[in-house]
Amino acid sequence: MSDEEATVNEEDKARDTRQKLRDEQMLCDFAALRPHQKRDALFVVRNPLPLVEAGLSIAKDDAMSLDAWMKAGLFGRPTNAELEDWEAREAPSLTCLILQPYVLVLDSGIDSEPEEE
Repeated sequence: MSDEEATVNEEDKARDTRQKLRDEQMLCDFAALRPHQKRDALFVVRNPLPLVEAGLSIAKDDAMSLDAWMKAGLFGRPTNAELEDWEAREAPSLTCLILQPYVLVLDSGIDSEPEEE
């Protein structure tokens, strides 16, 4: 296989993995995530980092990107404030992606209570 064919094959593989991750995203509430939090497998992805990009980096074992995002505050363990906020919500408002043994979560920004006018 030529270098060009290998590059095209890697690009196809990355595109397929990215689409698979997009398809596997789901909306969930914190109750579904609590067991993963208890076993330290929950990671939060913060805007503007796309959830799928973080998932792809985990799938590729891309430690350099993950480390850079952690240093920038875009990826890491949820803060106590985030956990308390998620716990208080009544409606599912978190976009989740499972990459065994990890679960990634992106706050979809949906408030559980309507704003008062």
